[in-house]
Amino acid sequence: MQPEFKTYAQNVVTNAKAMAEGIRERTGASLAVSATGYAGPGGGTEKDPVGTVYIGIASPRACFAERFSAPAPTDATRTEIREAVILRALELLLREAEAL
Repeated sequence: MQPEFKTYAQNVVTNAKAMAEGIRERTGASLAVSATGYAGPGGGTEKDPVGTVYIGIASPRACFAERFSAPAPTDATRTEIREAVILRALELLLREAEAL
């Protein structure tokens, strides 16, 4: 399956899901994760400011994406935002693994 990627503004949820499912299919993994969004320092929109990331999870049971806003101060560094996203992605992966 070749996922059809759209522009970020058009359908970021679809893209996050397609990336996770593509990883799972190509590697044969039971679980896969993807992330797309604005880790900063630039970018962001009024709707999706810096710190907003969409995390995709794919498993044999489900494929979904979650909008995540890093709970960091406005002066958070790119590294701090990425660390918060990684922690949330791991929480989602663990929850999905427990559901299998």
